[in-house]
Amino acid sequence: YLFRTVRNQSCRLSHQRAKENPQAPTDSLNLVEARSSDDREGAELLNRALSKLLPEQREVVMLKTYDNMTFKEIAAALGIPANTAASRYRYALGKLKNLLERKDGRLP
Repeated sequence: YLFRTVRNQSCRLSHQRAKENPQAPTDSLNLVEARSSDDREGAELLNRALSKLLPEQREVVMLKTYDNMTFKEIAAALGIPANTAASRYRYALGKLKNLLERKDGRLP
């Protein structure tokens, strides 16, 4: 219950900020921190790629990857079916793979 409440409030604030300033860059997400100066470039690239995901997909990726939650736990926390959580994760990973494997090395 607490997780869902915090999540919902966070989503409301995020949507409110987006409405107030639609020109704000989405690349400013800092979801992955570099462990050393050598990792900084990779962390920045991954943060930019994560910012390109749909918010619902990014949320599932973060819960699965960083919080080690199962799809059943993610589903309960977000109020969605487990299959939906799994498909959001699968689509997100596919998009991340495409973004990170671009031949020109740039994110769209």
